[in-house]
Amino acid sequence: MKAVCTNNDTEGNHRKLSDDKHKMLFYLLVQKLRDEATDVVITATLVSDRKVKRLQRRKYGTVESCLFTVWDRYANGELSATRLLSECAHFTAF
Repeated sequence: MKAVCTNNDTEGNHRKLSDDKHKMLFYLLVQKLRDEATDVVITATLVSDRKVKRLQRRKYGTVESCLFTVWDRYANGELSATRLLSECAHFTAF
């Protein structure tokens, strides 16, 4: 089972760019986009070298861990599909 991905990173970038109360000047936008592109290249290199992992809030990490555990129990035949869904509902109801 793979980790759950969201668009929170994209939303964070959007908020960074739209923080200013006034219209951003074009050359400032270009500079910010260039800086972000440089960061992406560096981050991608570090991730591929397994020197950095994605950041995750503790709350969501705990939920994800519980979901993986329940899924493994289902995959091993310890839980029925109904029981799997019932247990998952408890973890995701926040």
